[in-house]
Amino acid sequence: MVFIRKKIFILFLFLFLIYIPVLLLALLWGSRNLSIHALFSCQLETLLLLKVRFMRIATAFFAGGSLALAGSVYQAVLRNPLAEPYILGVSSGASLGVALSFITGAAAFSVYMVPGFAVAGAVLILAMVLLYGSAGRGTESLLLAGVIAGTIASGLLVTILSFADSREISSVFWFLLGDLSSADPVLFRLFAILVPVISILLCLLSAKCNALSLGNEYAWSMGIDPLKMTLLSVGLASLLAAMSAALTGIIGFAGLIIPHIIRKCSFHDNRVLFPASFLTGGVFLILCDLVSRSVFPEREIPIGVITSLLGGPLFLCILQQKKNNREG
Repeated sequence: MVFIRKKIFILFLFLFLIYIPVLLLALLWGSRNLSIHALFSCQLETLLLLKVRFMRIATAFFAGGSLALAGSVYQAVLRNPLAEPYILGVSSGASLGVALSFITGAAAFSVYMVPGFAVAGAVLILAMVLLYGSAGRGTESLLLAGVIAGTIASGLLVTILSFADSREISSVFWFLLGDLSSADPVLFRLFAILVPVISILLCLLSAKCNALSLGNEYAWSMGIDPLKMTLLSVGLASLLAAMSAALTGIIGFAGLIIPHIIRKCSFHDNRVLFPASFLTGGVFLILCDLVSRSVFPEREIPIGVITSLLGGPLFLCILQQKKNNREG
């Protein structure tokens, strides 16, 4: 027990210390590099640039943390190491809802219509996935349901875009690739309030998620209703994913990469995995954003492209490992 607590302390100390250099790099590097002295500059142009970059850093932190925490909850509760918002179609459903809010003009009435449509789309797709997946056998049926639901959402999205003008298509296109540069300040303030609250609630449920990850029978023996706990935890995680999609668009595989990295460090207890995933996911997306705007300063790479390039091969490796375990 002492050794485990020591490892936990080292993990969180490492995460805390790594934020300092990452934050400095994210503030100073980009399409225009700044010196360390610029942080203490009183020039208006420099201050405006630092303000914009700090907004991007904060957006990346909350979005990355939300997606990573949602992925770790899905994997624990659904007992599927490949479950995450993008693969299960939750991000696609949220993006379909956001696109609908833009195309129909609902977003013009209130900025809160955007997250409302995003949550509605995510809940609809998730319901389809859970209903289809529960009718099948094995965890593969759940993944298949996610692929089918995501394909349906993509098809509907293309149909909707066929009736849109060029300006609407351009804005939705960048949204689908993941975009941190155009996050709405009003949405961000709502996001910054709700994300910590939901994340704390999920961390408080982590012990019950531990029991649920061991099977429904074990959960019943601990006095936990598996259905209610699954709906509650998955619902909260989907809310995080939907809000992230409403703010930054589709950022795939962030919820898959981070929980597996934490587990590779021998942290399987959800009481540690959940908060560690949130913190690690935040710094991961900050680094991805730094790469997206630094590699080609004159042309920013969509952040969703970078996470997909990293997460796609990992998804195939995990799938192959599961296949080898069954055959072995």
